[in-house]
Amino acid sequence: MRSACLLALLVCCALTASAQHRQTGPLARTFVNPLPLPDYPLGNWTQKPSPSPSMDRWLKGRVQDFRELADPSVLFHKGRWIMYPSVAMAYVSTDFTSWTRHRITPEQIGDGYAPTVAEHGGRFYLTGCFAQLYVADDPLGPFQPLGPVRTLGGEAIDDRIFDPMLFSDEGRLYLYYHVRGKLVGTRLCEEDPTRMEIAPRELAAARTDQEWERYGEYNEDPRRSFMEGVWMFRHGDRYYLTFTGPGTANGTYALGAYTGASPLGPFTYQEANPVLRKTTGVVPGTGHGCIVRGPRNTLWAFVTSVVGNYHVFERRIGLYPVGIDSAGRLFSYPARDLPQHAPGVLAHPELGNETRWLPVSVRTIARASSCEPGRTADYAIDDYCRSWWQPLAEDAAPTLTIDLKATYDVAGVRILWAEPNLDHRAGIRPGAVRYRVLYQSRKGGPWLPAVDCSANRTDLLIDYRTFRAVPARRLRLEIVGAPPGVRIGVSEFTAFGMAPEKR
Repeated sequence: MRSACLLALLVCCALTASAQHRQTGPLARTFVNPLPLPDYPLGNWTQKPSPSPSMDRWLKGRVQDFRELADPSVLFHKGRWIMYPSVAMAYVSTDFTSWTRHRITPEQIGDGYAPTVAEHGGRFYLTGCFAQLYVADDPLGPFQPLGPVRTLGGEAIDDRIFDPMLFSDEGRLYLYYHVRGKLVGTRLCEEDPTRMEIAPRELAAARTDQEWERYGEYNEDPRRSFMEGVWMFRHGDRYYLTFTGPGTANGTYALGAYTGASPLGPFTYQEANPVLRKTTGVVPGTGHGCIVRGPRNTLWAFVTSVVGNYHVFERRIGLYPVGIDSAGRLFSYPARDLPQHAPGVLAHPELGNETRWLPVSVRTIARASSCEPGRTADYAIDDYCRSWWQPLAEDAAPTLTIDLKATYDVAGVRILWAEPNLDHRAGIRPGAVRYRVLYQSRKGGPWLPAVDCSANRTDLLIDYRTFRAVPARRLRLEIVGAPPGVRIGVSEFTAFGMAPEKR
């Protein structure tokens, strides 16, 4: 009897843990940016004893630990989204409301940045920044090395391939990459894809006559631009060569496009550029990524967004629908940080994919059980990723209370956790945060549970939870547990709601 009771308890706990990640309520089958991917890895530069000389212009001395994912290359394969981002491959989702991390072989190639995977001839080919070519029979590997790509003269170019992209079209495999601010492309041999069939052709170059391509937070420097993140996709008889600029360090990081009639051009600069740009909101930037055809023939842009607290490469991944207009131009709906319908829900998400649920907690009133000097509660609701609320170290039960100033129906929350003291050398590593979110309908009323993640075991640096709509005047975040040694704070706490009469 005792064993049966124990087994029942374990089953109940497992079901409870699983239910924590099941979306419910009016925001079921939605997502929000940045994407809430589990187990965000430590950035590549935190794994090294010091920055390389090329990084000294951004940061000197020891690199502060930070987490990053960026530069996603994505396949929609047999009903599964398979994402290969920089730093840690790969992530898989079937419904787009939850993801699982899969460690594949090899998990990193080259310098760990800008992986690209293409399905070609029933097999899956992989390369990345400064990497050789790999192949596998399954999109999750294991991938076997084929060797570096070589020129017509037999010279290996793996030490020169920057931000590459593999593209399969009509039985041929193409390779695109960047060389000194220019996009080049080549066709690989059918018999041996490590050999070029034709010499690389220059396809496009940075255009600083276009204001959005100029470097800087205000596109203020017309002398330079970092053209990167090449991607190719086909729609009908037209080929779209996309790229990003002016650089991954900038909130002006945006997506542009060229169009052509063949995989190697010639290409024409699209009039309606940039295609996708987002300079405001909690996490700005819509840079290096990919465009993928998903369910119901819809198009989706996976992009890189910019945090940059501790390092220029502290980045996140976002997603936005895109479309092709009647003139054949690639376009997108204005990008904002609102809950969106998951791919497959709407027939035409490119015409507007946001739900009617809006942030109702931004710059309202915040109070905390304690605050470190200069890390006040208001920073948790300022709609900005580079500030955060930090409770005192001696605060054993940190709480953050938000007064919404009016009663709203609230159906979801997004929490961006802050981890200012990560130090893998000292054994202070990221992990799951345990917490609860309570709501109060009126002043003096009881505090009732909206989200109970007090038994959470999933590491979610970005945590998005949906639930049945509750009438909330105030919300309270109670942090009940954090990874050993980690001083958990809150970079952003966002409640998504609407006025009751609008439902």
